[in-house]
Amino acid sequence: MSKKAFSEPVPVSGGGIAPSGAEPRDIPLVQFIQKLTGPVLTHLPAPLLKRVLRGMRQERPPKAIGARVDVTQSSHDGVAVTWLAHPHHPAGVVVYLPGGLYVAGPVAPQWKWLAEIQRRTGLAAATVCYRKPPEHPHPAALDDAVAVIASLHRSGELAEGRWVLAGDSAGGHLALAACQRLRDTGGPMPAGLLLTAPLVDMEFAYPQTAAAIKADPTSTEATFWWGFKLYANGTPLDDPTLSPINAPLNGLPPVHLNVGTRDLFLFDNRRLRDALQHAGVELAYIEQQDAKHAYPLRTHTPEAQWTIHDQVRWLQDVIARTTPQLGC
Repeated sequence: MSKKAFSEPVPVSGGGIAPSGAEPRDIPLVQFIQKLTGPVLTHLPAPLLKRVLRGMRQERPPKAIGARVDVTQSSHDGVAVTWLAHPHHPAGVVVYLPGGLYVAGPVAPQWKWLAEIQRRTGLAAATVCYRKPPEHPHPAALDDAVAVIASLHRSGELAEGRWVLAGDSAGGHLALAACQRLRDTGGPMPAGLLLTAPLVDMEFAYPQTAAAIKADPTSTEATFWWGFKLYANGTPLDDPTLSPINAPLNGLPPVHLNVGTRDLFLFDNRRLRDALQHAGVELAYIEQQDAKHAYPLRTHTPEAQWTIHDQVRWLQDVIARTTPQLGC
């Protein structure tokens, strides 16, 4: 879509811009999740289910991205990590945990967003290809994220104050939970948390969130519960490692948080915003009017570009606090 199709962005309350009027199609990952229903999934033979899910786990970016940036892979404690611009890691690193209802991801839109973040900051980007259910339920993904961070820190690829932990949706949940574990265990801490519409309450305990899920015609409540139960594997859904809003938020690094007003997780993200502020955590917050779930992944839209610009600004700021010279 041509940028000329939209007028100049107009900032509005909430930190976003006036809606552009575009009605972009949902990203393929969201479409995939929306089409799933509990009965269909639960009746799929295990081999077919695994094959379907493998198709939504792209551990390398599309070829078009690979043609523009150096793509390499490494393994840390048995967990695959895909790097964009690994040689840039002395300048800083974005460690990325992709979302996908815990069973899928990363997919092309996530790679496009990450590649744009990498290009515009000059940082390296490391995508953690954590284990997923049904073969590897909780706490495998969380354990993998923490193990990779510890390994990269030992190797010197994550220097103190020069890396940020990022995630969207379920990946945002994992980023927040991993940071809480690192805080509680004395592990290496990121310079910041970059969160896009994180899932922070797996119980959907907040009435407004539960009502929004039930009322939304594009989602099925059964799909969420299928994914959550598959991932949790018997762990109570109010456990802080599954619902990190139930864990203390004090002592976290600066946070950049964004959510759209048409996002089903809007009310829980507002709760997270308020809880972070109450805990004294430095916070940058964008609530984009009329935007859907994980809208920055739709990188061609004005709303996404506005938020990506602010994410880049914030990344440069938190990294520059210990790294004065940062490539652009």
